[in-house]
Amino acid sequence: MADKGPKGGAAEALALAWSLGWPITAGVLAGYWLDARFGTAPWLTLLLAVAAMVMMVVRIIGFLDKERRRR
Repeated sequence: MADKGPKGGAAEALALAWSLGWPITAGVLAGYWLDARFGTAPWLTLLLAVAAMVMMVVRIIGFLDKERRRR
C-alpha cells in the first residue's frame, strides 16, 4: 500500500477488511435463513459461506495484483 499520509494506510486497510468481512457474514446469514426456510440445514449455509470465501480470495488476488502493478 502506498503511503497516503498519517491515516491513509490504516483507512485503506480498514476498508479492505470491511469489504472482505461483510460478504462472508451475509452469505452465512442468508444460507442460515434459506436452510431454515427449506429444511436443508446445513447445506445452503455451507454452500453460500464457501462461495463467499472463494469470492473474497478472488478479490484479494485482484487487490494484490493492482498493488503490484502500482509499484
